[in-house]
Amino acid sequence: MPWNLVTTPTPFRSVTRIVQPMVEAVSLGELKSHLRIEHDVADDDDFLVGAIAAARMVVEERLGMTLTATRWRAKLGEWSSCGCRGYEVPYPPLLVEPVRFPIVVTWVDSDGTTHTVDPADITYDVEEIPGRLRVGVSIAGPCCETNATVKWWAGVVNPSDVPANIRAAIKRIAGQLYTNRGDTAEAVMARDAGVDSLLAASSIAGRY
Repeated sequence: MPWNLVTTPTPFRSVTRIVQPMVEAVSLGELKSHLRIEHDVADDDDFLVGAIAAARMVVEERLGMTLTATRWRAKLGEWSSCGCRGYEVPYPPLLVEPVRFPIVVTWVDSDGTTHTVDPADITYDVEEIPGRLRVGVSIAGPCCETNATVKWWAGVVNPSDVPANIRAAIKRIAGQLYTNRGDTAEAVMARDAGVDSLLAASSIAGRY
């Protein structure tokens, strides 16, 4: 997956995950195979599912990205329609399909009325990492201040599209959480240089 990190100021604030991933990057069956647990043994399934989620979240935070289809919401403090290239959208890759994965922009005017921007006035670039968003109508006051919200989807639809090195890192972290029940995903990440090596090639967060 090619990364092209561009560092420009962003207006996005208070970024919140509002829909959890539709599917995890690593399935329960894959983790069981990794741990050599028989698939018909279900005693620890709930723990393993939680371990996968914990591992995925710490990997996403380390990489500064989203793995599989997840919905986010961000508040905006300012917005300039003069930004010809648009603004970078957090937690890439940006995922856009008009019906299933739309971008929704709303803003509140000085009278307290909420407006929803017409999708035709929203343009985006999903080829860059991070993706870029531009709104073709005014959603801000004369000094670019705004009271607006953006909701978008990020990640990939198919878990198989998540790079193999990232999936391997998730299995490695989740496996150690299973073996050492008192650990946290952050603790595993901190002590396991192998996880860092697996993730280094995919980092877009400037942490390597």
